[in-house]
Amino acid sequence: MEEMTAVVINARHGAIIMPDAEVRVPFGWTNLVGRMLTRIEDLPTEIRAFLIVSAITVDDDGLLDVRVMASPPHMPEGGLQTVEDIIADARNEAAWSCVTDHKPGWIVRTRKGFPRPLCPECQEGAGVTVKCARA
Repeated sequence: MEEMTAVVINARHGAIIMPDAEVRVPFGWTNLVGRMLTRIEDLPTEIRAFLIVSAITVDDDGLLDVRVMASPPHMPEGGLQTVEDIIADARNEAAWSCVTDHKPGWIVRTRKGFPRPLCPECQEGAGVTVKCARA
């Protein structure tokens, strides 16, 4: 799979992201980000014409961070909320998906101190102690 960049995104989804946008998407999240971008691309023209994605990265808490620039006064009522809901769905899925292989996981602090969602297998591979509560 090719690296996700603004140029690649625009080639796949039309001009929905700024050409110089910062794009840093972990491999395990490329499909969920692609689904999010498809949902944005498929928005009605009266919403889609007044927004552009300006960044897709990982924030300091290990969560997906998607930034958009929009002109809500030009959108129909609820237009911006529709965009925010699409982004929230992707952020929620990413928070519970391993950044390496998209398997179910949760946010852990890696040995380097960075929070990232990892599945149990990747946690072990990263040297993170997997603790399970017992009933």
